[in-house]
Amino acid sequence: MDEETFVRERFKSYYASHWTRSPHSVGSREFGFGSWTKTIESRHYAFANEKEMNAYLQRNVPFVISYSEAFYR
Repeated sequence: MDEETFVRERFKSYYASHWTRSPHSVGSREFGFGSWTKTIESRHYAFANEKEMNAYLQRNVPFVISYSEAFYR
């Protein structure tokens, strides 16, 4: 098993068994996600609530998560 696959499996296991707390006012923030090779690969994601954010993490298993400090409507 290569290093990336090993790390992805560890992240997948973590997201499946741990609840990730969202930032304050999760529904008003923009999120970005990164991969093994690129820090921010996709941006402009939004989640209505913490449950929706956790479902995304479990499905997509990102290596990097970032969110805006600004609030959006």
